[in-house]
Amino acid sequence: MFPIDVSINGPPNEDIVFGFPGIAASWPRLEGSVEIRSKDGSLQKISLVSIALYRTDTIHAPSSKPGINAPKKEQSFLIGQEQSLFQTSAGRASETVVAMDLPFIYEMPTNRPLPASISLGKNSVETTYKIFVTVTYGSNQIMHTSHPIRIKRYDTLSTFGSFKVPVVKKVQSADHLVDVDYTYPVSSFGPLDPIQVYIKVAANPDIGSKSKRVKLVKVSIQVVEVITYNPEGDEPVEKRRKVVKNTKQVDQKLARDFKFELSMDYPQYEPKDKDSIVAKERQDVPTIAMSGFTAKSSLYKVEYLLVIKAKFSGAKDIESEEKITVSPFGHATCMSFMASIGKCVEQAKRVDKKSKPPVRLYRETDAGALWFLGVPPWAVKT
Repeated sequence: MFPIDVSINGPPNEDIVFGFPGIAASWPRLEGSVEIRSKDGSLQKISLVSIALYRTDTIHAPSSKPGINAPKKEQSFLIGQEQSLFQTSAGRASETVVAMDLPFIYEMPTNRPLPASISLGKNSVETTYKIFVTVTYGSNQIMHTSHPIRIKRYDTLSTFGSFKVPVVKKVQSADHLVDVDYTYPVSSFGPLDPIQVYIKVAANPDIGSKSKRVKLVKVSIQVVEVITYNPEGDEPVEKRRKVVKNTKQVDQKLARDFKFELSMDYPQYEPKDKDSIVAKERQDVPTIAMSGFTAKSSLYKVEYLLVIKAKFSGAKDIESEEKITVSPFGHATCMSFMASIGKCVEQAKRVDKKSKPPVRLYRETDAGALWFLGVPPWAVKT
């Protein structure tokens, strides 16, 4: 049993994750305070306090044999560098205190943006983060505590210009009898966002009378989730899952061109079980991270394909796959982020990133501070 309590807190009513991870110019960071309290009001000798951020990636890949999973694989990484928050001055073994408030600013690396917290497919793919606090107290006794945090990424917002470039493509059947033209205006989608695809199906004008024997049976669009386990390993394993689909039945000869607008809404994750009970939100994974979105780590890769299909009678079928980006946020939410991201980037340009907030030590002689902690000065145990 440790004689002290250790907690991590951000500013009132705020998370400790600041900036917008995935957007380097917003200065993504963890900002808060490590609060150390004596459990019974007794004096504690503290000599060193440090924090470190760790990421853990876990996969439980399916096997090539039905109903069997490969062994679970896990990797943990130190993110950035361990940061010292308190160290006694030279010549002193420790500081005698009742409590400590140790503010910190822990910068996230931007040269290789961190994957977002995620948990998919009954924990078959997971990325989680924890802050570890190390306290050296008493006669060189060491206490380690871990505190889960949740990281979201904001570089896949559908409101960014890079996702507003229309995709236009023409595909011909393998027997050269039919041409399919399709286009869609945006390439990033989130929960409840409409996916609209404009399709034109026409007989190849060079085939002449052969087109009279061709019938368009149906056209369809669908989004497929592709999870690759061990993408950098010797034996990567791929698992595909249909996310949403829309089909148009036609059953007509290609005596003329056919034009279609097929649309469907990207589904929203419902955090309910079969009895409609909402599961308690995890401290290390936000609810939005229980639904799939474009993500990548050394152990897994989550990608999405927009698949356009046309089925014919009298001609070879056509199937085309386009990579799309899936965001954890719907378009309306993405719009609401834009102004905040702009303000955050401007503030990051002006702030002095080298300044460090001062520590606060609560000593037995600091009566006002002890009252603030709810410890009357006479209750301090020496």
